[in-house]
Amino acid sequence: MTNIGPKTKGFRLATEIPEYDLRQQIKAQLTRIDDDIFAWPIITAENEVLNANTKLMAETCQKYDALLAPHVKTHMSKDLYFRQAEAGAWAATVAMPHQLRAVYDWGVKRILLANEIADIRDARWLAHTLQADPELEVWLEVDSLAGLKLLETAFASETEISTINRLHLLVEVGVPGGRTGVRTTDQAITLAKAIKQAGLQVSGVIGFEGPVAHDASAPSLARVQAWLDGVINIADQVAQITNVQPGETPFVVSVGGSAYIDLMLPALASVKAKGWQGVIRSGAYLTHDAIHYEELNPFSRIPGGHRLNPALTVWAQVLSVPEPGLAIVGAGKRDLAFDLDLPVPLWVRTPDGFGRLGPRQTLPRNAHVSELNDQHTFVKFDPFDPDLTNQSETALQVGDVIGFGISHPCTAFDKWRYLTIVQGDQVLDIYPLDF
Repeated sequence: MTNIGPKTKGFRLATEIPEYDLRQQIKAQLTRIDDDIFAWPIITAENEVLNANTKLMAETCQKYDALLAPHVKTHMSKDLYFRQAEAGAWAATVAMPHQLRAVYDWGVKRILLANEIADIRDARWLAHTLQADPELEVWLEVDSLAGLKLLETAFASETEISTINRLHLLVEVGVPGGRTGVRTTDQAITLAKAIKQAGLQVSGVIGFEGPVAHDASAPSLARVQAWLDGVINIADQVAQITNVQPGETPFVVSVGGSAYIDLMLPALASVKAKGWQGVIRSGAYLTHDAIHYEELNPFSRIPGGHRLNPALTVWAQVLSVPEPGLAIVGAGKRDLAFDLDLPVPLWVRTPDGFGRLGPRQTLPRNAHVSELNDQHTFVKFDPFDPDLTNQSETALQVGDVIGFGISHPCTAFDKWRYLTIVQGDQVLDIYPLDF
């Protein structure tokens, strides 16, 4: 049984408490984020925003007749994934074999591994587990003959057709100079033929548009569209090689979708006329973010005017105001995502003498994060902002609690063992994160 105790970040506990017991206590009581059991820094997710983002993605995929296999490597939370599954998610996508094992341990029976297996031990585990669990279905990228040979070896002694039929191999299409995946149509055709010759299933084509562009400018959108057209052209060739029987599992074309879903969904809708099935693997949509995906936000380019909203906030306390216009906050690279952008300070709250937080207030003029250390954040601001109410000499005070928005949720979750689900100041639950 997992315990939460003095060593668990985000909590202020003197002794260890079983995780289950603490979760039940939180659900049964009107627990607040500033109650004694919680400590700064802490990461929270707004429940209503999670619900709205989940609903928007589910309805949008349904509108374009695409399936959603959310990339759970973003959050690695059983609780968050089952919220996604309840909204209609078709499968859970993972990036690494250990994540596949974790998700299978959650009880998920359809899993997409968006990478090639490169270790024979992982391939043998997969063969054994598929054979032992007739409900399990795994979709798996392959981008090389070496990777195919490894799977062929692992499944060589497997004679049950029902086991082989639950291993769906997807030819991965990459980007020159980018990450994994074949680079040419000829390579894709050669690999598809080799999969079929090995007696395994050619179940579709998969790719990730992320390396193609990094913003929403017209030239970037044109490059993404060209890449997508190329993937569908390759899929036309691979589909002629597939050994999936008509009427059984559909031929799949899968793309990422977090940043350019406005381009991905219409294209995936068009392949339905070929009898194929489009699959989106977005992971960032659930929590969105305050900077990177907010700026890219492709839902603003989808007819209807709906948009995702940021759900995550990291709350941390001012430790020092050593000079006018500089506050040192007790959170850093071990607590906040920083790979794409520095976090953005959103609000400040002043606690009373018992630690209870006051209302959210506007930050001083020009407040921004200038630097992160391991455990410290440098917040610079205008110490003489004339618009501040009850202005003091330094505006921000030791003990104030600042709420930070983050950029790139995929590198925000992995710094925490628990995500605190809130509705305003009320804590609804704490979700374990399996990193």
